[in-house]
Formats: sequence, structure tokens, C-alpha cells
Amino acid sequence: MAPTTLGQRVKEVIVYYSPLGCISFGGPQASIAILFDLFVIKKKWLSEEMFTELYAISNALPGPPSIQLGFTIALIRGGVIPAIVAFIVTCLPGAVVMGAIGYGVSQLGTTDALPTWVLYIERSLGAVSIALIAIAVKQLVSKLLVDKTTCTLAAVAAVVVINFTAVAWMIPFVMFCGGLITYIEAEAPKWIEKYKLKRAPPPETVTVEIQDEPEVPATPAPAEPETNDNRIYFSYTVKAGIILLVIFAGLLVFSAIVRSQNYNQPINLFTTFYFFLMGFALINIMPGPNYNFAAYCGALSFRESGWSATLGAFMAWIGIFLPGLLIKAGVLPIWRNYRELPVLRSIFKGLNSVAVGLIFAAIFILWNKAIALKDGKVASLGEYSGWTGVMIIAFLAMDTWKLQPWWAVGAGAIVGVLGWVMDGKP
Repeated sequence: MAPTTLGQRVKEVIVYYSPLGCISFGGPQASIAILFDLFVIKKKWLSEEMFTELYAISNALPGPPSIQLGFTIALIRGGVIPAIVAFIVTCLPGAVVMGAIGYGVSQLGTTDALPTWVLYIERSLGAVSIALIAIAVKQLVSKLLVDKTTCTLAAVAAVVVINFTAVAWMIPFVMFCGGLITYIEAEAPKWIEKYKLKRAPPPETVTVEIQDEPEVPATPAPAEPETNDNRIYFSYTVKAGIILLVIFAGLLVFSAIVRSQNYNQPINLFTTFYFFLMGFALINIMPGPNYNFAAYCGALSFRESGWSATLGAFMAWIGIFLPGLLIKAGVLPIWRNYRELPVLRSIFKGLNSVAVGLIFAAIFILWNKAIALKDGKVASLGEYSGWTGVMIIAFLAMDTWKLQPWWAVGAGAIVGVLGWVMDGKP
């Protein structure tokens, strides 16, 4: 049963969201899998269908989908303040670490590469992340891919995303097409029937004498089942959502103006390619959202002192997350009010199918993730049978033996260190 007081709701999100910032290795795909396992399978805060609807909306909007999804779940469960707390406890620890590293490397310098043992841990955690995503796909396939249309849409979405990962507009386009196809599928029989009625000749008029019959008391119609999901807690209106969307539009215009004024500024005004690439390597082995990379860049941009670096990291961190959270919070009450309309139900059928395909594609993307080797060479994670074994064992432990994800992540880190030791500590 959901807690009732604000204090209880805040405490609840702190308890369940705090570990996420420490165990979400593997990028946004792994974070989404952890959210699904925790809040849909274990805690049952929302249904599989609602989860995929929210995931589909997050993918269609600007900003980090995994953070928007986690923020949305907390917003639905506990309200605005618990959602903000959930966002902070999930993202802030990683942002603090990345901001501190950004200031530290600007003052002390760093080496050309990360320690090899760190890279081994990254590979092992990548294998665990693949197992987490595979479990999410297994659950969603059985619940949402129920006919030929949904299965086909999921497969096509996975193929398109795998082959066009670098195309920024491809995911929103695929989701639009998925919703359009299922809408046409649902409405086409009605259109055909109307067309046939228009083409049919008018019926012959027949006069029939009707005798009076005794009145029979009408049977009351059964009450319509309530469509509002009781698990949706937040109560701000569609008008409030529209105001948030207007604020987002204002931020969009402001950022466009600022960008136009500074478009030709050289990159070394803020950082250097050397420090940029170093931070990019670090964020890929850190838990939490990859967008925390903004805190690293912000600290480098204001690296004159510790206070200025802290300010720069904070502004960059807020700037990268705030617009996406605003637009998601603005869209959410509109989604809540109209999600039960038949036309939207048919559209969401396609969106949900595409969302399952996107999660499936994440397995392939992580499987082929480049890992660093000696002499500057790279290879795919899936080329190594040892990491494949780690993935299979992690899947079995979490899916069959119900091992908690944080234990699997911890065990994955230990396996990574053991792999480094067994390879002779290169």
C-alpha cells in the first residue's frame, strides 16, 4: 500500500532510489532494466503496460530517457517533492564525483589512460548490464507482444535502431511510425465499414403495424469500470502541465540565443580535447547517468578555483537535466487524462511494441560495445567467451535465483578484478 504522508513518501523514494546511483552501470539501457525489475516486477508500483508507455514517451522527448523515466515513476508514486528527491539521490552522487574529478585533473593533470584493472571491471559490469536488460526484455515480450503486429513492430524497431544508432531523429521517427501503424490497424475496419455503407443502396421502406406492449422496467446498465489508475498519485492539472511546457519552450529559445552568440568559440575556451576524452572514458565506467558528464565539463570550464569549479559543475548539471524533466512533467498530466481514450490506446499499442524493440536493441549495442585492449586496440565485449559466461551466470542468478541487482553488480566488479589478476595484472 502506498504511503500517505509526505514524509513517508519522501522516505520511500530515498530508500529505493539511493542505491540506483551506485549500481546503474552500463549506461541508460541498464538503468531502465533496473527500474523495470525494481518498480514493476518487485514493488509493483506500476504495470508493464504503463512502464512501456512512459518509456516510449521518454524516448520521444529530448533529454535522458532513463532519468526521465525514474523521475516519472517517483512522480506518479509520491508526487512532485518525492520525484525531485528521487532525481537528486539518483544523480547527485555521480555528479559530485565527476565534478571533483574535473577540477582535480585540471589542477593536477592525469595520465593518458585509465588503470587496466579499472577497464577489466568495466567489462565485467558491462556483461552484468546485458543480463539485466535481457531479463527486462523477457518480461516485456510475454506481456506486450501479443500478436503479429506487435511482434513485427518490435523486430523492425530493433533492426532499425541497431543499424542507425548514430541518427539522432531515428528513435522518435520509429516510434511515430509504430503508433501510426497500430492506429491505422484499429481504425481501418471502421473506415471500410463506413465506406461500404455509403456505397450500399438504400433499404426498401416497409410499413409494419406495431401493437402496444406492456412497459417493462429498464434494467440499470452496469457501472463503467474506473479507468484512472489508483497508483497515479500526482494531482496537478493539465493547465499546470501546459505552463511547464511553456517554460520549457522559453528555455529552448534562450539556449538557442546563447548558442548563436557563442557558436564560434573554440572548444579550449571551456576544456581541451585531452581532458574531454579523459572525462568521457571515466563517465563510461561510473555508475549513474552518463549525463553527469556535464558536471565534469562544467568544473573544467570554471577551473580557476574550487568554488568556481563547484558553481560551474552545478550549473552544467542543472542545465543538462532541467529541460528534459520540465517537458516530461508537462506532458505527464496530459498523458494521464487521455491515455484511456480508444484512439490513444491503439497508438500506445504501437509505441509499447517499439519500446520493447528498443530495449532488445540495447542488448546488441552493449554486446558490441568497444573495450580497450593493449597497444591502443579495441574489440567487442561479445568476442570474449569469459565475459559471455559472466553475462549468462548473471542472468541465471537474477532471473531464476532472484538475486538482487546490486549483489550482481558487486559480484561483477569482483569478477573483473579476478580476471585482471588471472591475466597477469597487465
